[in-house]
Amino acid sequence: FSKFKVSENTAKDQVTINPDYFSPNGDGIRDVVYFYFSSQTLVEKAEIRIYSVEGKAVKTVKADGSNTLFWDGRDANGGLCETGLYVVVVEAGTQKTTRTITLVR
Repeated sequence: FSKFKVSENTAKDQVTINPDYFSPNGDGIRDVVYFYFSSQTLVEKAEIRIYSVEGKAVKTVKADGSNTLFWDGRDANGGLCETGLYVVVVEAGTQKTTRTITLVR
């Protein structure tokens, strides 16, 4: 994880990521990861970047007007990502936090 650094000014308390593992297999159970923001102001500035643990950019999710954003386990081309650990970098204005989530099938 040396490629990823957490900023001192973090959004950790202002964004909730749930669940920390998910299985985008279409069964309706834990198919997506949700990013809940504590305020509309934060989510309007939000950008979520998802990386493989090797540091490869997988997808970017940007604000869409709601307090909740999500990732469905698909890459930027629409393909389903491989099982594994992913690094999520959430930035909202000057706030930043880095977390990990697990995709399982």
